[in-house]
Amino acid sequence: MGRSLAIFATPTSVLEFRLPNDLEDHVSVTDRFAITPLLRAVTFPNAALVLAISQNGARLVEVSADRPAEEVTVPGMPRDAASAVGLDSIAGRAPPGGCRATRDGRCG
Repeated sequence: MGRSLAIFATPTSVLEFRLPNDLEDHVSVTDRFAITPLLRAVTFPNAALVLAISQNGARLVEVSADRPAEEVTVPGMPRDAASAVGLDSIAGRAPPGGCRATRDGRCG
């Protein structure tokens, strides 16, 4: 069963579509169909959680097809990349795409 209904009407026809997403109400009366509000519903049908973690911070963001992205509060979540791995800093880490050589010349 659909959670939203899209109706496209012209002087000669009416098309109805049931959508699985819970979309906000939207009414548009123009010479063209207003499909932009529907694009996210059909291109991104699922929800996702995005963990963004860096040297300066960490956050969890929930993204879904029918709501704006929203930051999720997680009790006890590390404050940044260094605290996630139990270090004081990650400033000495290898550059992107590279490695730091150990004393014996190997990648470490």
